[in-house]
Amino acid sequence: MTDDSKKFEAMYKKCRGASKDCTLKEAEKLAKRIKYFRVDALKFFEQLEEEIANFRRSDSDMKFEELKKEKNVNSAYKDIKVNQKKQLDAWNELEELEVTAAGSATCLKKLAAEIDKDLKKRPKTDKSKSDIEKLEKQIDEDLKESKEISALVNKVPELHREPAKELELLITKMMKSKPAESKYSKVASKMLAKTTLGNLVKLCTKAFKTLEQSMESAIMAAREGDPKGIATHYKEGNKQLQTITKLDKDYSKIKKSFQKDIDSSPDNKTIEDAIKHFSKTRDDADKLWKNALAEIKNASK
Repeated sequence: MTDDSKKFEAMYKKCRGASKDCTLKEAEKLAKRIKYFRVDALKFFEQLEEEIANFRRSDSDMKFEELKKEKNVNSAYKDIKVNQKKQLDAWNELEELEVTAAGSATCLKKLAAEIDKDLKKRPKTDKSKSDIEKLEKQIDEDLKESKEISALVNKVPELHREPAKELELLITKMMKSKPAESKYSKVASKMLAKTTLGNLVKLCTKAFKTLEQSMESAIMAAREGDPKGIATHYKEGNKQLQTITKLDKDYSKIKKSFQKDIDSSPDNKTIEDAIKHFSKTRDDADKLWKNALAEIKNASK
């Protein structure tokens, strides 16, 4: 490297300075983090909205500051703020990256103009020309990347840069709107109604008795060497087992999702007893099924 090319190389390094790590790849990573943490914050906002709606359905005049004192509301609000802080941190990093890259670009543009002016004066046979041209190409690539970083930053919506402002707008809109119908009430009106539960408990009990009879008949068919009889009773038994299994799975899921609502329901005991019945019946059915299959296998030898 000649003295002339070394001079320009030194100027280039000075221009780049702290911006050497300000790459488009890093900017894209930060932009993704902004989106990621915002999505998480909005998930917790949905939870906050549901918790607040539970209170506002009975008292629509409650203010947000009052509602924040409620444990579940406060918990959801804190989770939103945690993710929004991470979102804002990512935005601040991205903004700082762009500012640093832009500052470097201003310096590089001046250097590029000097290099262009210098190269026009040099003959093709000049020893420094090749190295200086390589540096010129690198500067062009750096300037292009700086523009791409700015373009990416400009695509970030204004509210995504100010999560606190977005939350304030969402809360204002929520408090002015009519409370959404409880998700629980939609489910409860169908699957947790006392009449429905009573009918399903009877269905579950009947399914177990039919399963028991079917498997006893399948065992007898195996002892009598009747493969067709085994298949018929096995099929019927399996049908009843699936009915019991589905009831237990469905109501276990409901219990997990709406335990707080079930606890506060006036029909709490009826609901809990029914769910326990489905769970116990399934355990008994699984044992019966396993033992019956073992007997059928032994009897068929």
